Amino acid sequence: MSTPPEPTIATILVGLDGCLSEQTLDHSIGAPVPAMVARVKKWLAAEDRPLVLVFTARAAGLSSIYAVRQWLDQQDLQSVGITDKLPANCREIWHTHAIGVMLNKGISREDLIAYHMSRIMEAAGMKPKQGQPYGEAADLISSRIRIVLDAAKDIHAHLDSARDALDYLKPDMDPEQRETNLRQARMSLVRALGPLMRALE
Repeated sequence: MSTPPEPTIATILVGLDGCLSEQTLDHSIGAPVPAMVARVKKWLAAEDRPLVLVFTARAAGLSSIYAVRQWLDQQDLQSVGITDKLPANCREIWHTHAIGVMLNKGISREDLIAYHMSRIMEAAGMKPKQGQPYGEAADLISSRIRIVLDAAKDIHAHLDSARDALDYLKPDMDPEQRETNLRQARMSLVRALGPLMRALE
């Protein structure tokens, strides 16, 4: 049973138990989850306000619908509807059991992210681990990129120093000054090897 009529505007479905409210062991409706309640209120205050519906099996019974309605009213979510049906113009589903699937592709968004994460890690010279969480992999990649960028800055600075020393070399330069400039250029090139090795580790 569904309380609202079939909506004609963009609709967002939000799970109740464990999503909008805390999961309980006795099947009662738990305390509100502040972050999710705030998100719903933000949707409702948007200029292009969508229709927000609580998507729950509790909508199958009148007494359960009444309990959900009371709970929503207590959270100042009076304009949120209740349904157990999937409307044709559903824009998003926020639910603990939902898995996002790419349109007409037959693969989940998580699979697509995992594929691209593995390609990025391989390009960064890192071997992805089986079942490695995205967040952990992203942290490793960002750390590696920071090391490479910092090394690139150091290498650039040392090469600039070597170039400056070589630019001042003149055919009629004092031999002692010439040797000093060459020594400075060699030292700068050697110093550039340190950050280069760090970047290649």
